[in-house]
Amino acid sequence: MKTITLRFGLMVVVFLLLSSSAFSSNLTDTIQLLPFTENWESASFTTNNWSFPWMQGNWTILTSDGDPSPCAIFPGIPIQTNYIYALQTPYLDARSLVCDKIYLDFDLKFHCITSTGTEWFRIFLNVDTNRYTYLTLTNTGDYDWQHFRIHLAMAESKLFTIMFVASGTNSSYIDEWMIDNIKVSRECKPPKNLTTAVNGSCGKSNCQVYLTWQAPVCPSFTELTELIYDPGWAEDGVGMWTSGWAGNEFPVYGYSGIVKSFDLYFWYNPNHGTDQLTLDVFDQSHNLIGSSDPFTPPDDGWITVNVPDIPFNDVFYGMVKWLNTGPTNYLGFNCDCGNYSDNAYIVWDNQWILLASTMYCGLNTNFLARAYVLMRNETKVAAQNDSTELIGYNIYRSTDGSSFTLINTNPAGDTSFADMINCEAYYYLTSVYNNCESLATDTISTSCYVGIPDPLQNKQFEFYPNPSEGIIKISGIPEGSDGILKIYSPDGRVLYSTDIHTGSYDFSFLNNGTYLITLQGARDSYHYKLIILK
Repeated sequence: MKTITLRFGLMVVVFLLLSSSAFSSNLTDTIQLLPFTENWESASFTTNNWSFPWMQGNWTILTSDGDPSPCAIFPGIPIQTNYIYALQTPYLDARSLVCDKIYLDFDLKFHCITSTGTEWFRIFLNVDTNRYTYLTLTNTGDYDWQHFRIHLAMAESKLFTIMFVASGTNSSYIDEWMIDNIKVSRECKPPKNLTTAVNGSCGKSNCQVYLTWQAPVCPSFTELTELIYDPGWAEDGVGMWTSGWAGNEFPVYGYSGIVKSFDLYFWYNPNHGTDQLTLDVFDQSHNLIGSSDPFTPPDDGWITVNVPDIPFNDVFYGMVKWLNTGPTNYLGFNCDCGNYSDNAYIVWDNQWILLASTMYCGLNTNFLARAYVLMRNETKVAAQNDSTELIGYNIYRSTDGSSFTLINTNPAGDTSFADMINCEAYYYLTSVYNNCESLATDTISTSCYVGIPDPLQNKQFEFYPNPSEGIIKISGIPEGSDGILKIYSPDGRVLYSTDIHTGSYDFSFLNNGTYLITLQGARDSYHYKLIILK
């Protein structure tokens, strides 16, 4: 439990009588996680919160046709001139999907009456204040049901909407646009560059396959970050009787991340009841994006309030919500934060009001509401071979190339794996995340060798010291052996190659790190990890 020193004993209590119903509907604009499907079964666009930003026009749901029926349709009748009507998804949330590709799938059927090229069907992607065109068709030809799949690269790690737009000069030139089976989905990224190497002969118990691969390239979050804008003490406090919010703006411009928890400080109210509060998180446009479980405010002290992992882009707000019939303890705030910004807000009657602009407090005001987030810089983040969601890898094997079986009990945490086989085998890998398994890598085949054993086979090599400052020794290589020693970088590049021999090798030119050494004979290869530590 954290402690603070209170400078003043005076408590200014603000009791706000609010009307919550209208305000709540304004703050809960539709945000949906992926996957998203259109769901025309109810014959209503209200299902899944479809909207019409430029009026509905001729957009309707047709129950007699589809792939299968029903489907959405924009018919040419009634006639519309110089028109533009858009069918829009709700906000779709991919902000926490840092290692995913986003795809739009749909089926389209189009019949035109007159081929004028003046009637258009477009698909727009809206991200922040930007609009991207992903498909453009005109009334110059017909389509029977045709499937489209679009990679929405600009939607990745973003909050976005998709618009299906019919526009033109005279809708009588078209018979109908029909669209069905709309789905917006994610595909988490698979591993890269799967390779194999084999030791041993067919039918031998020591026939071993070494699988190596590279991690998917994903942006990564930083360590847990404290966002603190208060000076460490509270002078006053706020409580509410019916419904309302009080809390801080967190002005993290140019950043995105995941909100994990908040620390809140409350003052004791001797008349408090047993009502509980919640902590609501809003985005820069005052849309509700996540909430905590109800909690009981403490007497004169701090409380840590956890929230489900809530993704944010740029500014967000941490707001304590009252929905009660009696008084509670007071959320503490400071009236003079010196060099700190004006971040404290109260909300009532559908209005966001900066607390410093009211009669209750002076300039540079903040509540003692501190956010704890995983944050990454959108403008500076570099691709790294890791993801905060990545758990490991699943390895699948087949003896005939058709029926594959998962062979590791738990996801492999490393980027290599050793497997024993009798003769021939086929492999592919997937990446495993907290809530997703990726598509598979390409399938790769391998087999143990048949015939005269390799001179290097079944020999006990010594490879030391490891870790090394750069000089290593290898012993046990038969005299006159025909083979190559290679050193690979972590990304698979050959850094050094020489003939195999018993003796010392100078690798002092290598930087600190982990490398792969391969001893390649006529048929078999042997793999070792070398750690350079100077």
